[in-house]
Amino acid sequence: MEPVPHQTPKEQVKQRLRRAYYEWQNRAMGLWFRGWPALLFIFGICLAVIGYWAVGPALQAEIGELDKDRLTAVETLLVTVGGSLIGATAIVSAMVVYALQVNVERMPHALFRRLSSDLRLMLAFVGTVLLACLIASLAMVVTQNEVVLPLFTALWSLILVLILFGYAYRRTLDLVNPSFQLNYIVKRAQQDLARWEKFADKALPAVAQPKAAEDRPGSTFDAPRLKLLLQFPQWTGSADESLFYAASLASHYASKGDFGVVNAAYSAILAIHASYLRAKGNTFVAANGFMDSPLIGDSFISGTLESLRQTHREAITQGNERYMLANLQVLAKLAELYLRIDYGSSGTNKTHANLAAHYLAGAIKEVLPHNRPDILMQGVRLLSHHAQCCIAFGGPDHLPELTQRIAEIALVGIVREDHFPVTVCAMEELGKLSLALLTAMQKYDLRFPLHELRDDIHNVALLLIKNTKDSALGNRHSQALAGYYSAQSGFLAMLEELANQLLQAEADNKHAQQIIRNIREWCDQLYLTQKDLLITAVEAQSPFVSDMVFWITHVTEILAALSAAPACNGHNRENLEKDATRLLCVLSWLPDDKDSVARLAPYQVHERLFECAMHLYGHGCFNVAKRAASLLLSWAFRAGRYQNGWGTLEHAMYCVAVLSLRPELQAAVSHDQIQEMMEKYPVPQEILDRTAQDIRSKAESPFQSRMLPGIEHELSQEDPETLVSVLTRIANLLSPHTANDPVPSRFGH
Repeated sequence: MEPVPHQTPKEQVKQRLRRAYYEWQNRAMGLWFRGWPALLFIFGICLAVIGYWAVGPALQAEIGELDKDRLTAVETLLVTVGGSLIGATAIVSAMVVYALQVNVERMPHALFRRLSSDLRLMLAFVGTVLLACLIASLAMVVTQNEVVLPLFTALWSLILVLILFGYAYRRTLDLVNPSFQLNYIVKRAQQDLARWEKFADKALPAVAQPKAAEDRPGSTFDAPRLKLLLQFPQWTGSADESLFYAASLASHYASKGDFGVVNAAYSAILAIHASYLRAKGNTFVAANGFMDSPLIGDSFISGTLESLRQTHREAITQGNERYMLANLQVLAKLAELYLRIDYGSSGTNKTHANLAAHYLAGAIKEVLPHNRPDILMQGVRLLSHHAQCCIAFGGPDHLPELTQRIAEIALVGIVREDHFPVTVCAMEELGKLSLALLTAMQKYDLRFPLHELRDDIHNVALLLIKNTKDSALGNRHSQALAGYYSAQSGFLAMLEELANQLLQAEADNKHAQQIIRNIREWCDQLYLTQKDLLITAVEAQSPFVSDMVFWITHVTEILAALSAAPACNGHNRENLEKDATRLLCVLSWLPDDKDSVARLAPYQVHERLFECAMHLYGHGCFNVAKRAASLLLSWAFRAGRYQNGWGTLEHAMYCVAVLSLRPELQAAVSHDQIQEMMEKYPVPQEILDRTAQDIRSKAESPFQSRMLPGIEHELSQEDPETLVSVLTRIANLLSPHTANDPVPSRFGH
């Protein structure tokens, strides 16, 4: 801590004067905003007095003495105007009656009485009556020699009466305005809570600097303040009433469809809770999982949550979707607000935030039987947002429950056709949560929440593939799981962008090191879930196999590239490389029977393995690249044994030829390895002969200036003579007895 600079007595005096100046300035501003009508009224009277003092005597001297007829006319004028204004005061009383009639049907009785006995409106009514009587009574004091003062007084009284009429009109509109009523409720609750907060601060001077208990070093728990508040259980009475009033107004206006007022009422509830948390301070007690304490429960918080639960059921009964959504949103915001509660020590369970999240999840679950997919999607987004807030505020212990709730909601799209978008939305949010966990900077163990989230995603995908039919045209599985498995968007795209940033980070970047550790935790035993899902997709004959193959190879590339990142230490480097290899080996579990190979042929597994090996080679990950090349060679003969019209063996040999030109990969695709695979997976000689002839024909065609993608492009980038030599050796190895046969033209002439 830096030392506080010493101040001279002169500087201390200046600081005190400056502080006093700003305090009085704030008080003056507050006084103006609270009582500007009264101040304006007093200012008008003062202005009238000053005006008469300045011009009254001179004007009276100019007029002189009035005759009897003119005096009678002035008296008649004053009586007439005064009597008219007395009758006009009925306007103000009519405004009072209007406010009573409007408010009596739409607010609780106690709040109605409080707003109906508005002191300002009553004072405006009394003021208009008194001023009107004053104008009428001036007729008794006017004389022939003194006429300016009565007339001047009558004029200013008339002006003030008109001002009071306008003020009464505006005040009446405020009293029937629900926004004003809600502001009044919030202000009253905040003032009462602020008084209790100030009382506690004065009663306990040590509150400003709470002392940690000797047996709990570093704790900021304020036990004296808690003891004081427990002695006054009525200290939240005004706030409880305000919450009830706000909920009543929300219910009333929801039935009329005015959801602007509903949202304002729920904003009032949030404002009251924020003031409550500030007044209570560091006196909240968290659940520790071993023993219960009566101090854990908070009647103010639990009462609000229970009231919102009942309100949500009422909205479901009414079928009011906007009301349901408003209830879910306020529950989510309360849960986020409770995350900021300080329980006195780090690593404490966020008990009250977890309770609010439980209510939120329960409210969403109650919507399931009522065919409201839009509400379910919004509820999933709210749960996901709260989970991300838990990560940011250090509450990962509650994440598995939240992700499990989201996964359960995602399953509704499997059962009901019209709820398919709910599954899509849930998978998108689970993908975002995965990235949020990977980028978490808090120093707590993420292994359990990461693995639970991964298992939830796996279970949803597995049940979806097993229980729904898909086709190449419908592509239903890929659409539902795109939030996590899509190649263009979702989790995979975000993970790739994150990896690119990590590769550019310096070696001593602590944030990058933490994220790489999180990724290492996430990919531990990742291959088990992906293997299960891949085999299930193949057995279900789902086109989702293509997404799985791309996801596995692409994640392998990312993990292997991160193992070579500057910020990756030796331990994480070794583990990431192992996990990348294990994940890639999942593709070795692809079935190689005739029917399965025919279904897998359109997905070009060999070309995807080739691209993976080339990318890994470009990142310098030679060990994993060798494994990808070995898998490519193995799949070439496993799938090339059958004649299905896709030419798998031929195109795979082109990939092998390009890989064999890389010195670091030659051992994985050498001629000995090719010979070993030919013996392990026997291919009919007819297929070998035809493949060899096609390769020789390909070798005689030009490779330059090819604009085709994939392997065709890679072939065009190699040295033609070297490539022709390699392709010829491979063809002779596949079919030695046709080495001297004439090579047929690929174009039939």
